Amino acid sequence: PEHQTQRRPHSLFNGNLKTHTPPTYSPEAGAQAPTDPIEQVVQNTLKGLIHSGNRPIDLELLKEYIVTHNRAPWVARKVDEIVRRLESSREIKILDNEVVYNF
Repeated sequence: PEHQTQRRPHSLFNGNLKTHTPPTYSPEAGAQAPTDPIEQVVQNTLKGLIHSGNRPIDLELLKEYIVTHNRAPWVARKVDEIVRRLESSREIKILDNEVVYNF
C-alpha cells in the first residue's frame, strides 16, 4: 500500500493558531519586499522580463505583457504608471514607442 503523509496547514505557536501563508514576493537576498502594490508589479514584471526570451519591443506590447502577467484588476488602469516606474528605474528606455532593455 502507498504511504500517505498527512499535511498540517495549521500550527500552534505560543497558544495562537497560525496558518502558513506562502510569500507573494521572493526578494533577492537582503532585499525587502516592496509594500507599494505598484512597486510589487514593477519588480515582478522586471523579473519576468529578465527571464523571458521573448521581450516585447513595442510600448503597446509591453503594456499588454504587464496586464497579462499581473492579473490584479487594477493593473490595467495603472499600466502607464508602471511603465513610467520601469523607465525611471533605468531598466528600460522608451524611444519612439520602442522598448530598449538595459539588462
